[in-house]
Amino acid sequence: MQKKGFRKILIIILVILILIIVYVWYSSRPAKIQPRPDAAVVSVPLPTGQEAGEKNQLPQAKEIIRILSLLNKVKLDVDFFNSKSFKSLNDFSVQLPSLTSGRSNPFAPLETGLPAQAGSE
Repeated sequence: MQKKGFRKILIIILVILILIIVYVWYSSRPAKIQPRPDAAVVSVPLPTGQEAGEKNQLPQAKEIIRILSLLNKVKLDVDFFNSKSFKSLNDFSVQLPSLTSGRSNPFAPLETGLPAQAGSE
């Protein structure tokens, strides 16, 4: 019987010791949050020159900016909408019937309209 009591005390001491070690380890770590090296960072160029902004950009960010700059060069040909083939297209859209809407508050309790039973109070 005395062996079981000793074992319980030993387990409690070990658990407390582990908790103290974990607390000391976490509290002694530096609180700095380092950015991930693979995170894309887009920096805004400084008014002094675009070169200062380009030095702070990651290669992924430069690629995104390069692709987005290609959008400025896109020219849309709107003459297509005036062509005979476009105007000959038929509209096959279907008008949806208007249905009655549901409850104003779908999360409100349901009211069944049934009278309460005598034993349910």
